[in-house]
Amino acid sequence: MLTVKNLSHHYQNAEAPLYQDVNMDFEPSTLYTIVGESGSGKTTLLSFLAGLDAPSQGEILIDGQNIAKKGLTKYRQRDVSIVFQAYNLLNYMSAVDNVLTALAVTESAHKGDRDYALAKLAELGITDQLATKNVQQLSGGQQQRVAIARALAVDAPIVLADEPTGNLDEDNTEAVLNIFDKLAHEVGKTVIIITHESQVAARADVQIKLAQRQFTVIH
Repeated sequence: MLTVKNLSHHYQNAEAPLYQDVNMDFEPSTLYTIVGESGSGKTTLLSFLAGLDAPSQGEILIDGQNIAKKGLTKYRQRDVSIVFQAYNLLNYMSAVDNVLTALAVTESAHKGDRDYALAKLAELGITDQLATKNVQQLSGGQQQRVAIARALAVDAPIVLADEPTGNLDEDNTEAVLNIFDKLAHEVGKTVIIITHESQVAARADVQIKLAQRQFTVIH
């Protein structure tokens, strides 16, 4: 279980916190979405959950252990996979090599398994022909699907996604949501999606709204 405990954060002015005394639990086998206006702190929260940044106060715990004490590098390698809004693909590699590199870095059970990497890309509509192209030769939507495939291919129990459907059409959005749904309900992962799209938010088991420094569970 991923836990946010007494989390507060501010930038320069401590008297104007982005949010304050946040306490939340994120359970396995559950799909969460976090919604809120631009600038409300959604992506900042995701960076804390991912171990990429540290809050001003409070803790992020995994199974009761502070991720900082566990070691943030180890946490990012073993426990969490991230779909970045800006993709963060290795632009000198092919799509399949991006996935294989993620498997190697995270020491996945599928490390070095090219067929597995190709299968994960195929689930998101990236054919073998596209998979062998340099990612810079792919469209924005195709790059986004490669980034999703890379995150979903690793063994991490927690999946974090920042606007993962932002550049996808309706059919591909539905396909991606079905995969996230399967990861939560069939594989048993904790899936947390930042989104501004009502279609995406509505698919969650738990929808959380961030507004006026408060996190509110909508359903």
